[in-house]
Amino acid sequence: MSYLDNFFLWRKKKKESHRTEYVTMTKEQLKERKEEEFNQYKKLREVIVDTAKSYIGQEEIRGNMGFKNAWFQKKMVAVGFRKTQPWCAYFAELVYKESYKKAGLNMFKKLDKLFSASVIKTMYNFEKAGYRLKTIPEPGDLIIWQSGRSSRGHIGVVIEKSKDNKWLVTVEGNTNKAVGREGIMVAKKTRRNIIRFKRKGLHIRGYISPIKK
Repeated sequence: MSYLDNFFLWRKKKKESHRTEYVTMTKEQLKERKEEEFNQYKKLREVIVDTAKSYIGQEEIRGNMGFKNAWFQKKMVAVGFRKTQPWCAYFAELVYKESYKKAGLNMFKKLDKLFSASVIKTMYNFEKAGYRLKTIPEPGDLIIWQSGRSSRGHIGVVIEKSKDNKWLVTVEGNTNKAVGREGIMVAKKTRRNIIRFKRKGLHIRGYISPIKK
């Protein structure tokens, strides 16, 4: 098995027999285990960041009618995209599915249930499955926006953050390089980490980690 297969198997065992697992471990073994977990967790995040960055610059055919690059079109259709649909959530799904596969994890069916064409439904699916909606971002997280209290939203992948957590860099589908709302491509964006409800327009709801903590 890959290092991440072993990692998730260990996490499952830990939840099933938490007391037995730790009673039999020395302090040194516990320290080594936590360091191993941290390194494996960090590796998955790095794969997500690299995968998201690899798609920067991919462009749509105006009106959400598909994509100019046939290779990207095929990948987006494979995760569920259909003509005229907003596609930011499909792009986030593509990044996560490819990243887990590269990391040696068979998570396709699980991710298929978590992601939806609707950003807000995607957020609720993750929360229902036990993923925490956080206020502090980390590279590899999903970033979720919501418009007021409506079912409309936007989603991207965090690839960098400032040390004070006030600024972050994302890769987003169905967006653009400028400040405007018209979504035409996969682009890298610099965002402020302000989580504050707005009745009108998009506001950040929070961040979802790729692994439940």
